[in-house]
Amino acid sequence: MPTINEARVLIYDEFISVWNNETPFDLDNKSFTEPESTPWVRTVVRNTISNQDSLGPVGIRKFLRVGSVLTQIFTPIDTGVEESDRLSEIVRGIFEGVRLTGGLWFFATDVRELGRIGDYYQVTVESTFNYEQTK
Repeated sequence: MPTINEARVLIYDEFISVWNNETPFDLDNKSFTEPESTPWVRTVVRNTISNQDSLGPVGIRKFLRVGSVLTQIFTPIDTGVEESDRLSEIVRGIFEGVRLTGGLWFFATDVRELGRIGDYYQVTVESTFNYEQTK
């Protein structure tokens, strides 16, 4: 039953632990300098919707929180798609179908190839998660 920040910390900790410095990475609203001519990723957590799942007195009502983890993968232009595909699979493996301690769980992960954006080829990997709060 995490709070918004506790859920975010769980997700970032899982990403950092499994990513294991595969490439440089940027986390939401942290200081970061984009590397030049090398792959890198940006991972952010976005809360999307909430639903009240049960009725009753204060203290036992359940609320379902839904959000997404968006990981943008940047690979240098004119280097093919092999590296972005490989990194996409790693991100998918970090989150898809995973349940984190703390009561947060993930469903499917979508990979979207966006193509050339500036000096990079970009792919966005979106992983949907849920957690429950009792109030």
